[in-house]
Amino acid sequence: MSIKTLFMGGLIVLGTPLAVSAADMSATWIVKGEFGSDLQYSLFCQLEENTSKIAGPCVTMHGKLLKATGRLTGDTLTFRYDTDYDGGGLTLEYSGDVKPDGTVIGRINTGISTGQFRGSKVMSRDADHSTTWKFDVGFTPEIKYSVLCTFKADGVKIKGPCSIIQGPTLQAKGAVDGSKATFAYDTYYQGRAVHVEYTGEVQADGSMKGPIREGDSEGSFTAARY
Repeated sequence: MSIKTLFMGGLIVLGTPLAVSAADMSATWIVKGEFGSDLQYSLFCQLEENTSKIAGPCVTMHGKLLKATGRLTGDTLTFRYDTDYDGGGLTLEYSGDVKPDGTVIGRINTGISTGQFRGSKVMSRDADHSTTWKFDVGFTPEIKYSVLCTFKADGVKIKGPCSIIQGPTLQAKGAVDGSKATFAYDTYYQGRAVHVEYTGEVQADGSMKGPIREGDSEGSFTAARY
């Protein structure tokens, strides 16, 4: 399977918010939620609006797919999904107001606790031809983390945003060549600027794996497409 094919068409995209009207909710979103400083997470959803009803898949940083359903009432967006937490079932209900800049800000209710969230629309559904990948990275046994990236292909070039559970959204750029893909982004680690480079090769099952480099440090990653 050509890796270029794997970067064309997909589920979810994230990045800088675009302006949006309350009547235009069919889009790809990044949702950042938190329940205090100890529990923060990123969620990426592709929502479709049909006569004020909202539905679509979401993916978590842990790679789990969730089925979200909801409704748009005026400038208020509500949606919910069922998930697992600490070995039991849990329903998360989101309710937020659509702001003039297109973001949605509001509260999360689980029935036993409340949190807050911020959702940002980044691309309308009819313009979304992107693919989302989850990268599991390891530099050392102590330095391990996951990254969600969404890429849009333009010929052999790819670009798109990446996100971790905490921190800013990162803008990645790269290219595909046969069964290989390379991309990089700039970020900060412990207060210093770093440039992170990925070199991946597609596997028979459609996954990717390869080395990751930051300066003189080198690790490895595996990646799955959603």
